[in-house]
Amino acid sequence: MTGAFLLIGGAVAAGVLNFAALQRERPSEIAVLLGLTRFAVVSIMVGLLFTLVFGLWLVHEAQYGYGDGWIVAAIILWFAGSALGGAGGKRDRRARELAERLASENDAPHPELRALVRDPVALALLFLHVLGAMVLAGGTGAVVVFGVGRNRYSQHAALLTRLSFRTLVFLVLPSWILMRVSAQLISDKEFPHNAPGWMDVGFTVSEGGLLILIAAGILAWVGLRRGGMGRAAAAVPALAALYLAALAVAWWAMSAKPGA
Repeated sequence: MTGAFLLIGGAVAAGVLNFAALQRERPSEIAVLLGLTRFAVVSIMVGLLFTLVFGLWLVHEAQYGYGDGWIVAAIILWFAGSALGGAGGKRDRRARELAERLASENDAPHPELRALVRDPVALALLFLHVLGAMVLAGGTGAVVVFGVGRNRYSQHAALLTRLSFRTLVFLVLPSWILMRVSAQLISDKEFPHNAPGWMDVGFTVSEGGLLILIAAGILAWVGLRRGGMGRAAAAVPALAALYLAALAVAWWAMSAKPGA
């Protein structure tokens, strides 16, 4: 409960401070408000750590399975929320640094700072990118769960393999397109000349992951033709789990931004 309160409280505090910064024009006021979000970030980070550690401990104590669908979904949402916070934090840091520099000069309203704080296009692209990433991770996690269920309930292998195939085709691949296109638009807008290394990590994972997803889709189709039995169907959850691990690396790079 403590972790949840810290997480939600920090998120609300950060939202209030960001909204207040949107209403200001003077760089010094924006710098103060965005600077205060660092205290909210500490609460969010501690809350994230507590919810993950004690959440997994509760799963063990309650004797649930770590492979249960709702457990997998919760972990995926945890990582997706962390990535969203990291992306938003990067934008706030850039705005704060610009506001501090302008405040030390003449503390006059500046169009670049106003555009950075209130840029609706950047906010929309970020929303689409995170939405695509969350749906992609959730859909890929569902494929893993279907694969685990197929091994446990072999009498329903055909049904679960069919669900894996449809999830890959109608959910995972479209969300990959949304994530990748919005990421490219963000890169072109924020870094028109040279993208940082941490963004290259995300591009490498997304593009390499597409090959994994296509292979998983083909194997799911082959397994479906064989009634959900055989090595092809068995390989699908393994490939999905591999891609989830790669997504975790990309989320870490997006959040930690090594070398930034």
